[in-house]
Amino acid sequence: MGGKKKSNPSSGSCDSNVILGENFGLHLLEVLNDQDIQDGIRKLFDYDRLADIVQAKMQKQFSDLTLKLAKKDEEIKDLKNQVEILKLQADSNEQYSRRSTIRIGGIPETEQEAVEEKTRSILQDIGISSDVEIQRCHRVGPKQDSAQGAVAKPRPVLCQFTGQKDKISALTKWKVAWKNFKTISINEDLTRFRSQLAFKARELKRAEKISDTWTADGKILVKDLIPPFHWAATSLRRAAG
Repeated sequence: MGGKKKSNPSSGSCDSNVILGENFGLHLLEVLNDQDIQDGIRKLFDYDRLADIVQAKMQKQFSDLTLKLAKKDEEIKDLKNQVEILKLQADSNEQYSRRSTIRIGGIPETEQEAVEEKTRSILQDIGISSDVEIQRCHRVGPKQDSAQGAVAKPRPVLCQFTGQKDKISALTKWKVAWKNFKTISINEDLTRFRSQLAFKARELKRAEKISDTWTADGKILVKDLIPPFHWAATSLRRAAG
């Protein structure tokens, strides 16, 4: 009574397709390995020309990228120059606000002191009238504590006159009287940037790379070893180079 197992007609078709596909692949490889076929493909595709086209496109992309980077570098350079100009302008404005101020160093510092009275006493000693008009007078910087019995260094005093003429008069008289003072110093009140320039100028003078240096109306001047004198902005770079 056992019946015969029915066959799946689609199964034979799939097997035939697989066999056909494998045979086609083998025949295709044989054909591609034929020397005449390979020569024909080489003639159809000019590999040297193709390589030249690819190289040319890559070079163009590289050139375009280089130009873009160069443009960005120029933009960054311009921005840096603008920042430097703004810094110099800000420094100039700040220095102008100090045009009537002097900085006095070495005045002994005590608790509950009368800073203006001490300052007037120093100014009188160098020949400034006792009734000179002072707009502001105070110490600057953090107070230093004495260490192990040592005397703390006194903070400098800023003295702002009501007019620039009194400041110039004080500095002029100080140039004559400074030798009579061992611990006192009187200078223009400079911005941090100009103070650094003045410090660098003094270093160059000690190293005998410049002849002399001084300040005038907020400007740092240096005298080259060969005259004439120049502004610090140019001479310091040359002497330090």
